[in-house]
Amino acid sequence: MEIIKKTTVALILTCALLMPIRAFAYTESLDLKSELSRIEEQVNFHVLIPENYTNWKMIFKNLDTENSKSILITFQDKGAEGKYVFESIQKKGTNVNLRSGEHVIISKYHGTFTPWSPSRNNPVPSGGILKWVQNDTSVELKSSYMSKEEMIKLASKMK
Repeated sequence: MEIIKKTTVALILTCALLMPIRAFAYTESLDLKSELSRIEEQVNFHVLIPENYTNWKMIFKNLDTENSKSILITFQDKGAEGKYVFESIQKKGTNVNLRSGEHVIISKYHGTFTPWSPSRNNPVPSGGILKWVQNDTSVELKSSYMSKEEMIKLASKMK
């Protein structure tokens, strides 16, 4: 039994070290503003989060590639351990494809919404992908738990 525990720990540590995505922070403290400032300095663009961010636990991950710097923010339900409600991928710039999907307005910004496709396991899926550009930040919001209307309402409160 001890060998299995040691092997499992070694495997987990090896996988964690080999993952190409670096986690910036796991934030649910009041220290969020200083953490966001540090992240924005590294990615060189304004990171958007909802005004009512205290409803969720947030995990920030750097998605650096050779061509761009981007960030993944996973928003987890504080009441349900480990259940993510939505995620946001953000990067600097206005180069985002807004030609496919249903045209929507998020505050004063134009965007698109693409619903998830039905499947045999989920014939009536919730949510989808919401894309828009807010100032110089391109945002892609994804959720399988929120409706289109809830996603647009949330997106309009991102600052």
